[in-house]
Amino acid sequence: MSKVRALTGKPHGGTIVEATDRNLIFYVSSTGNDSNTGLSSGTALLTVQAALDKIPKIINHTVTVNIGSGSFAGFDVASFQIRRYTGKLTLQGTLGQPTLTTGTCTGTATGGSTSQLIDTGQTWTVHELRGRLLKVGTEYRIAQDNDATTIDVIGVYGSSTSGKVYEILEQKTKIDSGYGGASTHRVTVHSCSFRSSQCEFNDIWFDGTGKTSSLWIGYQFVGIPSLNRIKFTNSLYGLSIQECSGDLRASELYIENVTTIGVLIQRLYGISAFTSTYFRNIYIYGGCSDQAFLAVMVEFNMCIGYLVIDNITGMGVQYILGSYVNFEYLEVLDGTQGVVIDKIREVDFDGSLTIKNCSSHGMEIYGVPWCDLDACDISSNGGYGIYIDENAVGGRIAGSFANFEGTLVISSNTLGGIIAKNHSLVALSSASGSSNGSYGLQLQFGSAATITSATSITGSSGDATINDGTTVLTWASDFASNLDKAVNMDNHCLIERRDA
Repeated sequence: MSKVRALTGKPHGGTIVEATDRNLIFYVSSTGNDSNTGLSSGTALLTVQAALDKIPKIINHTVTVNIGSGSFAGFDVASFQIRRYTGKLTLQGTLGQPTLTTGTCTGTATGGSTSQLIDTGQTWTVHELRGRLLKVGTEYRIAQDNDATTIDVIGVYGSSTSGKVYEILEQKTKIDSGYGGASTHRVTVHSCSFRSSQCEFNDIWFDGTGKTSSLWIGYQFVGIPSLNRIKFTNSLYGLSIQECSGDLRASELYIENVTTIGVLIQRLYGISAFTSTYFRNIYIYGGCSDQAFLAVMVEFNMCIGYLVIDNITGMGVQYILGSYVNFEYLEVLDGTQGVVIDKIREVDFDGSLTIKNCSSHGMEIYGVPWCDLDACDISSNGGYGIYIDENAVGGRIAGSFANFEGTLVISSNTLGGIIAKNHSLVALSSASGSSNGSYGLQLQFGSAATITSATSITGSSGDATINDGTTVLTWASDFASNLDKAVNMDNHCLIERRDA
């Protein structure tokens, strides 16, 4: 290690801090001792904090903390400056095979696809593999569920699993006692400066029993750690990221039975025009009385590659005040509301969207200038399938624009299919679905919609209305030809067929 002077701005001021002069590996073991050097497996430390305390605050090289199997105390990652291009800090947990009630952890798939593995020779206990990792080749995916011979995963593999060797794994490194820099959180990360690729947490289980957050990342000067194959359980919030700037990368995250919010992202700021956030292959299961995924004031691009939410008691996704968010694949399979988008400049649902069995509306859109939806199945929800309105809270944003250009299936929603209010605009291409309450499409207070010959969404009271049911419109007769329209001069609502 070398010493450098960190200037404070005074002519002869500053403090002496240490910097790395070579690559370092520290070892942490449940049988270690914090009086050891930690530089070999035979001289391992007992706590992660002891290893972090031995690392210079200026990291110019590759530094790895290898954490073994077992239970460990919480820790605080603070005040590190990691040099761009040359420096990196990795906290590496341990994966291992779980003990199964029936069946084995290894084998060769007899069938499958990019999102499923089949082994007809297995006898797995139903649901027991949920949340475990399924490794096929060099790729890891989270098991969403299983029966005796089949495993469905979150996300997709690069190619079919059929005929390939596989292994079932789980995080053997568990952080489940003590706390980090604040007693309210199990592990804390703050006051550091790095790019997201320069700090990684891999293969760790953060259990936050009795804590506000299992992992809290906040007040970062620049940088958010990359999170890979991480499990969060039993806290009020699983993963909390607040008041940070910089890129974020997270993949294969499993959040189980957290009480209030699964993932909380609040006030994230970009450091350049290219700053972005990627969440891929995230599974949130159980708990979440408020929201499973809550993002507030994210002022740069966010991409959510594959997010599945199941068996929760609160809202699925709520995204408030942001610049751009792209959902490549999203499933919300129960809860109160499915997805709520509020005052986001642009929202794209580029892949598949499924929202089912929510007690209120499936999707709610408030004050969004552009919301693009390519394909969806929004069914069996207790409110409307899609509810579109202005936002009058915190500065009024009149109306929303919803471009539904793909294949939409909206059916069996209790209050109705789609409702648009207060100068909202809806472009429907191929929207179908039946058994909705009231109407397939309902417009109020100056809203307008375009439809095509492929629009066929219906409700129990009729296909559509623009005057609260006084006149019931039908797609076949009222919009039989291209450019046919219906206008209500009293409330300035309009539906027009535009096939091209």
